[in-house]
Amino acid sequence: PNVSGFDIARQVAKLHPRCRVLILSMHATKAYVAEALRCGAAGYALKASDATEILRAIQEIAAGRRYLPPSISEADLEPYE
Repeated sequence: PNVSGFDIARQVAKLHPRCRVLILSMHATKAYVAEALRCGAAGYALKASDATEILRAIQEIAAGRRYLPPSISEADLEPYE
């Protein structure tokens, strides 16, 4: 309680740096996605995504890659770095 997903991502990144975190959120803004990644998340998926998309996100981060929702590109996040 009273702990955000961002706080959890920070804690996991600090305590278990090899652990890959996927944020599952209802927020689809570029700024929110960028903040999640800054907090240590390896990927970001939307709660409204279908099961196939969420499975793909899990597979991507498990393989060591970063995952973003299809509506957001790496270039979209550059202004937030």
